[in-house]
Amino acid sequence: MISINSISTTADTTTTITEQALDILRASDDTANTQAVSVHALTVAPSAAHAPDVHHATLSAPAAHRHYEALSRGLNFLLAAVILVALSPVWLLIALAIKLSSPGPVFYTRTVIGRDGTPFTYYKFRTMRVNNDDSAHRAFLEQYVKENKPFTVERDAVTGEERPVFKVVGDPRVTAVGRVLRRLSLDEIPQLLNVLRGEMNLVGPRPPIEFEYQLYDNTTMARLAVRPGLTGLAQVRGRGTLSFAEMVAHDLEYVRHRSLLMDLKIMATTFLVLFKGE
Repeated sequence: MISINSISTTADTTTTITEQALDILRASDDTANTQAVSVHALTVAPSAAHAPDVHHATLSAPAAHRHYEALSRGLNFLLAAVILVALSPVWLLIALAIKLSSPGPVFYTRTVIGRDGTPFTYYKFRTMRVNNDDSAHRAFLEQYVKENKPFTVERDAVTGEERPVFKVVGDPRVTAVGRVLRRLSLDEIPQLLNVLRGEMNLVGPRPPIEFEYQLYDNTTMARLAVRPGLTGLAQVRGRGTLSFAEMVAHDLEYVRHRSLLMDLKIMATTFLVLFKGE
């Protein structure tokens, strides 16, 4: 039995990520029952010189329980359909608020990268003004992926303790309604359509945009050996507080240990995290 709280968060070095990726390789003995992601060199930037020399390998997601894929697909489809239908009045109110608060469409679409590196279009409620400049976000994303660099460092007013923040804060592109939706993660709800289409699950690593994916090394690509999700282990363990190395380590742990029980635990923990406003 996997406990969410038992998953280590001490992935502060790229060596740790490499070791966990190698563990996935070692755990994937039954290659007939795994989802393979081909890699030509297992390296970790920027400390590739310290990474084990593993060339021409096949990095695979270890096989889950033999019925996991079918049961997971059925559960995800059912839950996504129920949430969309049962709370449809809420979604209509959100759509109305978006239309009244700023000009532009209700939905925002973008190409992201899914399982095994397959691109698809995902949906979100629009939270930003249209025709905005994303150069600052791209600059942060590149430093985040390549250098584990935070967007800013916050200081606790009482203790004086400094805490790195690994997400864009105070973004002027975000509308007033958009800030509320993002705070509650309600902007992600339209991705339930992607779940119905089989492109995403409720639980899994978050899908990267194309620009981010282009910055990945082969080890990082291993996080995409499963369907991406609306929430995941990294999100419930440290929303906006994890370095890129830590996030990847958590995603690799999920790839390795995924099960229906773990998925249900992450779903439940997600609601608790959102309820607490973390």
